[in-house]
Amino acid sequence: MEVEPGLVKSIGALQAEAERLATPTALMVITPGQDVARRWQPASMSARRQVARLLLTPAVLGQLRVTRAPTPGHRGDAADRVRWENGHSHLWPQPPLSQ
Repeated sequence: MEVEPGLVKSIGALQAEAERLATPTALMVITPGQDVARRWQPASMSARRQVARLLLTPAVLGQLRVTRAPTPGHRGDAADRVRWENGHSHLWPQPPLSQ
């Protein structure tokens, strides 16, 4: 089956437009890649928050949880009580991608 070149070009342009529209706004500002840390620093706080909302979900990296203090009334350092929870109710002492 032969397709006209103009039609193929239109299909390609429409597919590119659909991909652009499907990409979350935050990933247009801070695109994924090897040098994402370099692009993270100058990004606006709203863009950083959008990326965090996308990544900090049970299905992707997990959700940050701060557990209760070991003794009521003694708060202690919250950093000592941080846990990452994924969608399977499993708690990790650290984010799954950090090592």
